[in-house]
Formats: sequence, C-alpha cells, structure tokens
Amino acid sequence: MSQRSEATPRIAALVLAAGRASRFGSSKLVEKVNGKSLVRQAVELGRSACGSFVLLVVGHDRHAVRDAAGPAATACTINDRYSDGLSTSIRAGVSALEHAADAILLLLADQPAISEAHLAEIIAAFNPERPVASAYGNTIGPPALFPSCAFDELKSLEGDSGAKLLLRELDAITLPFEDGSIDIDSKEDLGRFRQ
Repeated sequence: MSQRSEATPRIAALVLAAGRASRFGSSKLVEKVNGKSLVRQAVELGRSACGSFVLLVVGHDRHAVRDAAGPAATACTINDRYSDGLSTSIRAGVSALEHAADAILLLLADQPAISEAHLAEIIAAFNPERPVASAYGNTIGPPALFPSCAFDELKSLEGDSGAKLLLRELDAITLPFEDGSIDIDSKEDLGRFRQ
C-alpha cells in the first residue's frame, strides 16, 4: 500500500466563476458544451487534477452557476465584490485556501478546451519557488499553478487584470498550450466552439 509522501505538495484547484459575463449578455457559465455546463466542466477538471481539493468561487448569478456546477462542486465561496473585477475572486479564493494548500491551480471556467493532460503537465512541473503557467497566443496565463510563496502577491491583485502580469513578474515556468487561447466571451465564441 502506497502512502502519501510528506514531500508531496497539497495542491488545491481554484475555479473562478463569479464574473458578470457582460460581453456575453447572460450567465455564460451555465451554457452547455458537449452536454455539460462550462462551470461543471471546469470543476470536474479541477477534481481530475486535485481530487476533492477544489474550491469554486461564485458571485454574479451565484445560485444558477452553483447549481450548474453539479455535485462535483462540494466547496464553494461567494465573492460579493465580483463587480470590482477578476482580482476579487482570486483574492477570495486564495484567502480561503492559503492555510490548507502548498499551491493553488488557478482555473477559469470559461476556457472550455483545457484538458486533463495539460493540467497533469502543470502539476508535474510544480516548483516551490516559481509559478507554472500556460503559454498561448503570445501571452501566458491560466491554467496556472502558484506555489505558496506567491499567495501574498495574489492577494494584492486589484482590478480586472487577473494574474497574467504577476506570472511574468515572478518568472513563471511556461508550458505551451495553444488551446488555452480559446475562451468564451461572447455568444459567437460559444457558437464557434460548439462547431
């Protein structure tokens, strides 16, 4: 029987699903792709990568989004400040997880092309001193893995910029993943992805 090594980092998945989806015009995360809502897909990916150590952050239309996440979303926190930007969801999630996790896998619920294999690569590249980010479309961003040494910086983020600049500042390890550039911002984006 194998036992968990004390050196194995405790990695939590943080699924961000609190935004207003203003460009979409309605609650995009409840929309379905391949028979599952966008938010449910993200939560299930988080579980595939981190087991039951998954936290869903909801805000706008919280009841519908939480319901659409399904039974896999066993832990949920509410971001009442979601209208102040993406950073507020990151701060809420990190504050809830920081004392229990050695690293946080940051997932956006509107990136439907993320794969289990890519998340496994990110986790395999874990470094206690540097984040690990996905590289796509001449940028880097989520999915991204932040070690605990970056938690204070994550809690200092402001506005709607997310963590992309922080990933550059912290010299993130990057893994190529062009499908990371696929995100659902509009109904047209969703239509293209469904095709």
